[in-house]
Amino acid sequence: VFQGEANVDPSQIDSKVQGLLEKKWTSVVRLQKKVMDLEAKLSEQQEASKGPMKLGGPKDITSWIPRPPHRHELSGHRQAVTCVLFHPLYAVLCTASEDATVKLYDYESGEVERTLKGHTGSVHDLAFSPDGATLATCSSD
Repeated sequence: VFQGEANVDPSQIDSKVQGLLEKKWTSVVRLQKKVMDLEAKLSEQQEASKGPMKLGGPKDITSWIPRPPHRHELSGHRQAVTCVLFHPLYAVLCTASEDATVKLYDYESGEVERTLKGHTGSVHDLAFSPDGATLATCSSD
């Protein structure tokens, strides 16, 4: 149809270019489907991340007590640790110390993600807001 409207002689079309337009449109349709699938997965993940994480596993609280061998050895504080707190939504563990710092660890890898400094005295306690957006610290300074 297009060849007739464009007054193009089919014998003049190079064999390399003959099926190029159909191939390009097939690729476009395939990529559009991929984009739609990825957008659907993204929206599912965003919906799942809105609420608190549901931790599965046994309901018996005695199974929550850690048993040897330990998974990670969290190091980095220069003095005694005074408080340990898990983030309510993410895989983050916070520790407060007498060295006036708060350290945030990734509890899956055991690596220090960030050290919070600002207190001049020992940090005694930590607390997260219910949505996990704010971390409060209590110090003797």
